Amino acid sequence: ACWYMRDILVSLAHGFFQIAPGIFIDTCDGYYGCFYGGSGIIFRAPYCYPKRSYVAYAALTYALDGVTEPKRLDTGSTTAYALAFRRADGRYATALWAARGEIDFEVDSPVRGTVVHFYGDESRLGRNGDTVRAGEHPAYLVTDEPVRSVRVAKRHAVRGDAIAACGKAVDVAGHGA
Repeated sequence: ACWYMRDILVSLAHGFFQIAPGIFIDTCDGYYGCFYGGSGIIFRAPYCYPKRSYVAYAALTYALDGVTEPKRLDTGSTTAYALAFRRADGRYATALWAARGEIDFEVDSPVRGTVVHFYGDESRLGRNGDTVRAGEHPAYLVTDEPVRSVRVAKRHAVRGDAIAACGKAVDVAGHGA
C-alpha cells in the first residue's frame, strides 16, 4: 500500500494525467501466484474483500482528488518530501512522506487545517509550527491557504537502525549500516 501511494505522489509531481499503479481485483487463475496476479487492491473472487491499499487509495483520493499545480517544498532533507497542490475545490493539499522511517515534519501554515492520515483517520493541524508525523506511510494536509514551509523537525529510527545526532545511521550490531 505504501508503494502504491508513493508511486501516485511521484506521478502527480511529474504531472501525469492518468495513474494506474495496480490492478483493481486480484486474478482468479494460476496467474494469481506470480508478482502481478496478487497486485489488486481487492482480494480475488469469490471474496472480493478490500485490501489495505484500497483504504489507502480512498484516503489519498479524499485529500488529493483533482489536484493541480504540483510544487515541491524544501524540507531540508533529500529523503523527506513535501509536495503541495491546489485542489479542485480551491483549497490546498500538501503530501508529506519519507523514503525510510518516520519523521516529525514541522509545518508553517497561516491557517488551521486537517491532517488526513494514511488510512483516512483525521486530526487537526494547528498554525505556525505544528508537527505532523509521516514516513513511508504518507500523510496529507488540507488547508484553506497554502502551507508556507515544511521542515524535518525529528527523525525516528527504523526498528533495528540507530541514528546518530548528526543524522547518519550507526552500526550498533556489527552488520553494517
